[in-house]
Amino acid sequence: MEVDGENVLGNRYKLKEKLLRATRVDRVQSEYEMIRARFVSYLEEVFAKGLQPPHSRTFHEILFFSDVANVKKQIVGSPRGAIHMALSNPVHYLQCKCCVLPSLDSVADTLPDVCLAYKLHRECGKHINLYDWLQAFAAVLKPDEEDDQRFKDTSVQARFTHAVAELQFLGFIKSSKRKTDHVMRLTW
Repeated sequence: MEVDGENVLGNRYKLKEKLLRATRVDRVQSEYEMIRARFVSYLEEVFAKGLQPPHSRTFHEILFFSDVANVKKQIVGSPRGAIHMALSNPVHYLQCKCCVLPSLDSVADTLPDVCLAYKLHRECGKHINLYDWLQAFAAVLKPDEEDDQRFKDTSVQARFTHAVAELQFLGFIKSSKRKTDHVMRLTW
């Protein structure tokens, strides 16, 4: 069987399409539709010449990105990693000589309070006893004083409370419901 000089034997879909096209009657277009069709074709011609994809232009890499994942990574960033770096190695951001440490695991009394509390909190397990944490914090700040005197100092307690509140705000710890004198560590 041949329709319009084409062999469509064995292909029912092509036969159906040819028969539908043969029976289709073209609509008579109004004057408005003809003018609109000519205008749209004119715009397609103009834009096809003038508007080309940005990646076909020279130096398109400067203004346009094709790797969306890399761009999203640069824009969004990783705040958790940046916060960890700032708290464990404050000299990276502060650029001060007082925060320089011999190793990343060591602590010093010259560190900002929140950094010192963060380093001490990383040495603990899942549940942190606030009293023990305060004693460790006070031992670093006032190593020369006796055990009883160093953590009874109200300025040390205030600094420690402020540092714990900041760590809680940052999402590293939360209050424990089981024990009132403990906090739970949220990061590992």
